[in-house]
Amino acid sequence: MRHWGSPVTPELALAELFLGPTPVEQKSGLCSLLPTGTASATVDTSTTPATVTVPYSVKTIQLGLDQIVCTTVAALSATDHPTDARGITVTTPDFTFGPTTCTF
Repeated sequence: MRHWGSPVTPELALAELFLGPTPVEQKSGLCSLLPTGTASATVDTSTTPATVTVPYSVKTIQLGLDQIVCTTVAALSATDHPTDARGITVTTPDFTFGPTTCTF
């Protein structure tokens, strides 16, 4: 788990996730199943359950879906946003997953 000096938002947590593991995290065995780069994910908490929209295709993020879901749920919990028992919905340009829950 990364620590920030500023409050964590779901968008900030997802931006960090899409940057991939740091060299220190890689040395400790962490990896990512998501593409690395500067993805711009959005989180809409006005929907029930919350909806995450990512700019990658389903084929690109399918293996890392749990990483997106678990990161979002943890960030929502850290910012006192209620999370729906059903989890969250993840939307890509070509598919919508969910609602789905964190399975880690």
